[in-house]
Amino acid sequence: MSELDFRKNKLLVKLKPFLKDKYKVALIGILLLALILRLYYINTALQQAAWWDAADYLTSAKIVGGKLATSGGYDWTATRPIFLAIFWGTLYRLGANEFILHLTEILFAVLGTLATYLVGKELYNKKIGLIAAFIFSTFFLHLFYTFRLMSDVPATSLYFLSLYFLWKGFVKEEGNKYKILSMAFLSLALFTRAATIFEIPVVLLFLFIYKRFSLLKDKYFWYS
Repeated sequence: MSELDFRKNKLLVKLKPFLKDKYKVALIGILLLALILRLYYINTALQQAAWWDAADYLTSAKIVGGKLATSGGYDWTATRPIFLAIFWGTLYRLGANEFILHLTEILFAVLGTLATYLVGKELYNKKIGLIAAFIFSTFFLHLFYTFRLMSDVPATSLYFLSLYFLWKGFVKEEGNKYKILSMAFLSLALFTRAATIFEIPVVLLFLFIYKRFSLLKDKYFWYS
């Protein structure tokens, strides 16, 4: 047996348990579908002029990335949180262009699809998670905003991840690290899109209803 055949057989042995899990195979298929759909339509977005909001995010990223000089004329406000400006600005400094920024929106969209599955799996079961992920991956409004360099898609993905870790940490109590991760991703979502602030009272109210006053005694809640 040649070395190549040996490696192929070794790979097949490793893949066999994975391929037997129909839920994992279905999830990979849905994630690929989400990716392919968005890659298919990305050319349309690149041929269009940037919307006002998208141009504002691009401007802030270019200032951070050193691609655009400003003498104080740009208005930094709380309605445009700083995460995307820092994230995209860093990519600009590393040599990225607008196409790369669009790819990050697609990656956030695929991440959001995965997070939808994870939340559905935790709240209900794997089948519900897959159904939810499939609907999310093909939802026209999410597809539409994936092609705009705006905060909607990244903030949604980060918020869904926050919910996943919240359930793992505070409800299922599988580890204090999940409590920290939950609030960390919620903070990132807030620093991505200002409207996330309206989700924070919902999260705190849920935690208080579920945990009652024991929540106030949880030091990891305060760390979070």
